[in-house]
Amino acid sequence: MWIGLDSRAMELKNTMENTTVMTRFDEGIECFHRGEFWEAHEKWEEVWRKLQDPYATYLKAFIQSAAVFHLIEKERDSAAERLALRALELFAGAEAHFQLQGIQPVFFAPELEDTLLRVAACLKVGQVDREWFSRLGRVQRIQWRNRENGIPFLAK
Repeated sequence: MWIGLDSRAMELKNTMENTTVMTRFDEGIECFHRGEFWEAHEKWEEVWRKLQDPYATYLKAFIQSAAVFHLIEKERDSAAERLALRALELFAGAEAHFQLQGIQPVFFAPELEDTLLRVAACLKVGQVDREWFSRLGRVQRIQWRNRENGIPFLAK
């Protein structure tokens, strides 16, 4: 229990929590890059539960992006299309929130939104090439902009 902590103990607790969160996030990135989309989804969901907005919404978009590629592998194309569109909505909402606060997210995926849009459009018209989609998912580069201070907005 962390009840009645002084400021140094509270800082240590927060540092430990952020280290755990960052480790899980990094594990999710590694899974995603290997094409283990469901595993990435699961790792990131652990992190998502500990965040506040705008990072909670932003990470939920990443989680749903991983689920899109997983659903494509499972040949659940309509669900993948719907989820891709929902992930795009979440990205837009979180990015608007970041802009209003004048901050940049500490992690990002420069091409993921464009990829989701392409995937949703292909699924919509029935142009499904599962190997291409899977490869497209694996080449997305999710990266840190600034890892030094961890992920801000951990839930209290």
